[in-house]
Amino acid sequence: MSFESLLAKCSELFGAVETLAAMAAKLRLAHDGISVDARLQSQLDQIVDLVEPNLLEGLDHAQQAVVLADISTTIRQSLDFLENPSRPLGWHHDDPAVLDTQGRASKHIVTRIQSIATKRARLAELLKQPGAFLDIGTGVGWIAIEAARVWPNLHVTGIDIWEPSLALAQRNIADSGMAERVSVRKENIENLREVARYNLVWLPSVFMPEEVIRRSLAHVFQALAPGGTLIFALWETSSEPLRQALTSLGVVRMGGHPWRREEVVSLLDATGFTDVEAFSFAEAELTLVAGCNPASVS
Repeated sequence: MSFESLLAKCSELFGAVETLAAMAAKLRLAHDGISVDARLQSQLDQIVDLVEPNLLEGLDHAQQAVVLADISTTIRQSLDFLENPSRPLGWHHDDPAVLDTQGRASKHIVTRIQSIATKRARLAELLKQPGAFLDIGTGVGWIAIEAARVWPNLHVTGIDIWEPSLALAQRNIADSGMAERVSVRKENIENLREVARYNLVWLPSVFMPEEVIRRSLAHVFQALAPGGTLIFALWETSSEPLRQALTSLGVVRMGGHPWRREEVVSLLDATGFTDVEAFSFAEAELTLVAGCNPASVS
């Protein structure tokens, strides 16, 4: 490929980055209630309409925040990759902005689990009963806080090994007024030894090496209350090759393994989980695999 051809291809790809930034800018102005020069607003409106008319309409304040966080964390982590391509695999971010936007972008997981509960009566029942929720890889605590808000009968425990995230989690929990129902601690999933405690366990595989998950699943199984559910999250894409490669790249860089749902279903089956079932979401590169600890279930 010639130098000129490379520059042309870069220019083509720049458009996707600039379009995403323009969408986020329009969304932030709406979310924060900020007015700008009418000429700038007109250009932003035109760009978003060219992507898809009414794309950003009808979102409530919370939904706007989730989309903004998702775009922000993607751009920030992409910039980090540009500037630090050789850093070791794994989650090493200590920039509060990266940590916070990643956490805020993940809050929608609670809504996803709620939608799964509409199809799994036992899970729906356990989410209403007094009990506990284990948020593995809690980060800065936004999933834990949202879970406590949505499921008021559950006490939420978050565990993580990354101290910069845990420090922010403590602050976010205190600011949220949820300190009586949400707690976090530094703990590696491999050291989990609780028995029959949790109604629900959340496991985001993207941040964890394959061998760690394989060694730890039996401990997670043991930690579930009778009939309790594990939600194992993996990131999948469509059959479009570039999109699939980019998703796998992101997972590997964050220290995870690019699981496929068939692998996860087989692994949960082999560990002893029952009612193993995969759930996909058309609007997200996300698959959630649910499995139960069947002990003493009537």
